[in-house]
Order: sequence, then C-alpha cells, then structure tokens
Amino acid sequence: MSILSFGDTSEAAAPAKTEEAAPATQEAVQEKTAPAEKTKESAPAPAPEAKQEVVAAAETTHALAAPGVGTNVVGEIDSDDIETPRLNLVNPLSPLKKPANGGFPEGHFVFNKTLDLGKQVDFVPLLVVKKYQQKVPYEGEIDANVVDTKAEVRAAGGTTVYSKEAREEMRFYEDMAHIVVLIKAPEGLDEDELLNFPEEFQGERWGKAAMTVSGGGYRDSARKLITALANKLSKIGLHRSMWRMTPNEHNGKNDTYWFTPAMRQGPIFNDPEVVAFLDEVQSTVDPSNIGTQDD
Repeated sequence: MSILSFGDTSEAAAPAKTEEAAPATQEAVQEKTAPAEKTKESAPAPAPEAKQEVVAAAETTHALAAPGVGTNVVGEIDSDDIETPRLNLVNPLSPLKKPANGGFPEGHFVFNKTLDLGKQVDFVPLLVVKKYQQKVPYEGEIDANVVDTKAEVRAAGGTTVYSKEAREEMRFYEDMAHIVVLIKAPEGLDEDELLNFPEEFQGERWGKAAMTVSGGGYRDSARKLITALANKLSKIGLHRSMWRMTPNEHNGKNDTYWFTPAMRQGPIFNDPEVVAFLDEVQSTVDPSNIGTQDD
C-alpha cells in the first residue's frame, strides 16, 4: 500500500440517504502502488508547521511568471488563462448523464468531464475558498450572484438567514465554497490522460482538481474541512491529511433526489518525504485559478 493513501482500498458502501423537506441546489459541482512504507528505527522528526489555507479570496487575477511565458507564449498571461480540471458529482439533471457527454452514472465522481472515478475518491485537500451564492431557480435564466462576504450580501439587498420569503424573492444567499483537491491518477491511463496528473511521488502520478459546493453540499464537505482545520489540523494544515469523499443521497418532495459529496478525514501525514511533497504542491495553488461551477 502506498505511504500516501487513505489506509484502505475498500469500495464505498451504498450512498447514505438523507430525508429533507425540499431539495437544495443541484450543488456539489454537478457535474476525483508505490513501495511499501519502510520501517524506521526512530520516529521521524516533526514536520514544520504549515500555513492555514482557508481563505476568502476576491475575484482577481494574478500575473504568472512561469517558464515559457515570453518565449513560448507572448502577451499578458494570468490565472484566467490556466485551466484547472473540474471534479464533478453526477446528479439526476446533470448534462454528464447524457450519452453525448459520456453517459456517466448518477452518484459517480467524474474528473475533467472524461474520467469516471466511481463512488469513492480519496484526496488531499489543498485549498478552500469560502463565498456566498444567491439562491436562484435551478433551471431559470438568472445567473446567481456570488460574493465574498456577508457585508457584500447585505449591500446587494440579500440575507444569509433563510426564510421562505427571502428565497422566493431571491434575496437568500447560501454558503458556497470552491475546493481544490489533489487526487491520484487511476491505473491504466494513457500518456495523454496522464498530462492532467503532472505531480509524481514515489512512482505515482497525482493531479489537482477543483470542485464547487453549496447549500447541503457545503455542509457535507467544506464545513467539515474548515472545522478540521480549526481544530486538530490547525498547526499543520489541511494538506497534510488524507480524506475520502462519497456521494450522499438526499430525498425531497415529489420523488426528487440529488447527491452531495460527503467527506471524512483519514490519516494525518508526518513522514518528511510526504510532508515535503504535499507542502510543495499546496504552495502552487492559486486561489484565483479555481474555475467556477461548470457542468
């Protein structure tokens, strides 16, 4: 078993079901074997503390200083020009269910709209960006307003306190987050597919992906990550721990149902090689280059 793993490879059980009065959004971004661990005679030296990576980032762009800019690429290049693969959870109304878009099964996680990862994804959380999203009809023609702070919600005439009236008037803003994760490349990928997994550690390939959660999806995932960071991970950071996500099924009125990603924490890493690898990968994450909910 890889030293950088959740600790077991068991398949996820059937998705848990949660009874709810009415569906939230189709959130959760509707559409993520190296050598065995060597025995050590003494415990590894404690890793240095890492910076906490939960941030509230403004919608800004960042100029890039990267190899090739100015030689292979000419012009003003910023984070908007770099695509981060998306990690999507297929829901009943997801376009990814359509045969033309891959025909992926409900409740499955899909990487970059092309790779089916099944119902269980082990990952390292790299970044959480908290925001607030206006609640609008799912199939309407109105684009939801997204802001960074409660002050901006109030300035827009909105509220973060739920009421039927506020929702009907589209004044209600719910918790929302963009989450950047690191996942291991599945076996059997060809060279083109491995391009999305550029990081290498002990013979395994890893890649970053971004997902967006809101409402119930936020509670099942981002809130758990933030809570863990505020407690036992406060001195080392989220990115030095492994997590697992599975689909959580919610049931609403009129036989409606939808899925959100439910996350739970696994092992915390203190092996110096693992820590160095994860610290380096996390340091490359740009809060402004995480995309938007796009299925």
